[in-house]
Amino acid sequence: MPREHELPEIEQIFLSATATDCRDYRLAIRDVVEHNIPTAKIFLQEKWAENAGPAVDACKHRLMECDGYIGLFGFRYGWTPPLQRSSITELEFRWAVDRWREGEAPIFVLRPRPGTEAEQHLREQAARFQDRKSTRL
Repeated sequence: MPREHELPEIEQIFLSATATDCRDYRLAIRDVVEHNIPTAKIFLQEKWAENAGPAVDACKHRLMECDGYIGLFGFRYGWTPPLQRSSITELEFRWAVDRWREGEAPIFVLRPRPGTEAEQHLREQAARFQDRKSTRL
């Protein structure tokens, strides 16, 4: 295992998560990172993706510029862009794995622990989103 001084600095972090159901958790992660690592920037899609051109290209470009990746996974698969077979969230994870295939991978995956309030909340959020989507069809 590398010594602490051998690890590269992580200053720009790409946070990947479905936006609607994980919103509160995404903001909490941002706040914890920014409070504990004042030099770090954490990128949330709503801050940069709106005017960045095609979503797939914008997400991949932003991820490739970052020093680390955090995947926050709940119970929604997420939006699948046109001409893609995978959701944007899955694509982001795959890009991170490909990007850091060699050496120490600054990839962090967060999932709710079974039986916790977070798990229940994320299940409820996913179900609410699915219910809203079903009524529009």
